[in-house]
Formats: sequence, C-alpha cells, structure tokens
Amino acid sequence: MNEVMFVRAESDVDMVLPIEPVGWRVLVRPYEAPEETPGGIVMTNETQQSEEILTYVGQIVAMGSECYKAVTRSGIELSKIDPKPTVGDWIIYGTYGGQSVFTKAGTKYLIMNDDCIMGIVDDPAAFRAYI
Repeated sequence: MNEVMFVRAESDVDMVLPIEPVGWRVLVRPYEAPEETPGGIVMTNETQQSEEILTYVGQIVAMGSECYKAVTRSGIELSKIDPKPTVGDWIIYGTYGGQSVFTKAGTKYLIMNDDCIMGIVDDPAAFRAYI
C-alpha cells in the first residue's frame, strides 16, 4: 500500500474540523492534483483544476456515528460488510456524490452519505475519470 498522507495547507486555520458529520454522513477532502508532472513540468492552474474536477477520489476526514450501521432495503446489514472505510482512507465516490463545503481558508470538503462510497483505493493519483 502506498503511503499517501493527508496534508493540510499551511494557510489553513481550520485545524479543528469545520463540520462534524452526523448520522450516516461522511466528511471527505477531495484529492488535490499535484503542481508538477512526474517529469518535472509545471502544470498551469487551468490544467490543475481540470485534473481535480476529473478526480472522484478523496480522503475521509470524519464519519458520523451511524456510518455502516444501517440495513439496506434488500435486508443487507452494512455492519457485516467488509472492508469498511475508516477515517484516513482514500476512497472513490460517485460523480455527483456529496455536497461541497468551503472553509474561510478556501479548503474544499464534501459531505456525503456512506452509501456514496464506491471503494477504497491505495493511490489517489491513479484514479481519474476521462471525458
């Protein structure tokens, strides 16, 4: 498993989470595209923004107390399903998954239901949607 850390920007003053998810909701910080390519070419802001838009990967920052404790309509108990994502895991989510929330410092977060999470990923840079 690759070591990818969740790093807060130094300009962030929100060391305390800006919101605590309730119920079955999850707080996710979307993956931020790197400023350079592996070959050392500096990407323009426009390219970085398009890379971030095309990425549906984020890191779980906080989870509500009821995450993965529900029973689906078909009777499947989510508490018995493994693996379950936990705080710190990189996850892939749906295109329209979650509500965007921004802090005063400009940090973007998503609040989504636990059933919007499609899977756990090792390397967030490896997953992009292409148009």
